[in-house]
Amino acid sequence: MVSIFIILINFLFSSDQQFFKVDFLGLPAASVHLNVKDTLYNQKDAKLITFNTESVGLINYFFHVDNNYKTIISKDSNSILSFQKKTKQPNIINQIDTYRSNQKTLYNNSSIIIPPNSFNIFSLLYFLSNNKITKPQQVNIEREGVLYIGKITPIEKLNNRVLYDLELLKNNLSNNNSVIDKTDIFTWAVFQEGSEREIWIDYDEKNIMSCVFKIGKISMRAQNQQYIK
Repeated sequence: MVSIFIILINFLFSSDQQFFKVDFLGLPAASVHLNVKDTLYNQKDAKLITFNTESVGLINYFFHVDNNYKTIISKDSNSILSFQKKTKQPNIINQIDTYRSNQKTLYNNSSIIIPPNSFNIFSLLYFLSNNKITKPQQVNIEREGVLYIGKITPIEKLNNRVLYDLELLKNNLSNNNSVIDKTDIFTWAVFQEGSEREIWIDYDEKNIMSCVFKIGKISMRAQNQQYIK
């Protein structure tokens, strides 16, 4: 009976896992585990997106990183219902959490709201993996209290795989107040002004194949281990 119950739970709350190898300046830097699964939030169907990141190789000895990000989104992917972040790196430890009040998602110990109809970088990657975009599209993106305008442009197609360019521009029309003074290195790199961002999606598998972030000659590449030959 117990085994049948476990199988039933796994069926009802199925999960999708992807594993990535991150290189920084051409050197192994970190491993990333992405897990997406069905969940319930306030008794409504939702998705839980979890990213776990740990430094590896030589970098782990002089710049140890241990990051965990959890995002719960509505079933239609349009709203962030909950966000939790626990990150640790030299000289910086971040811990962020949110709560729901009057149908709004707010950061703990603040009045800062995560706007509805907005993504964070994690929910955006999930959305892109499940929704092929054929022409430039603009979206709202939130990062720890700071709002951005995201411009997604398909720039290359190979069979059912699409390469996107992601441009992030700070929304200067909004009151941007970060809930923390300094963020972790990976969030910093993704949102760094002047960065180039490219994302490959495999729509047959609904997988993120790779993400590349470049700042001048400095680059960080996350590759899905399933596609590494």
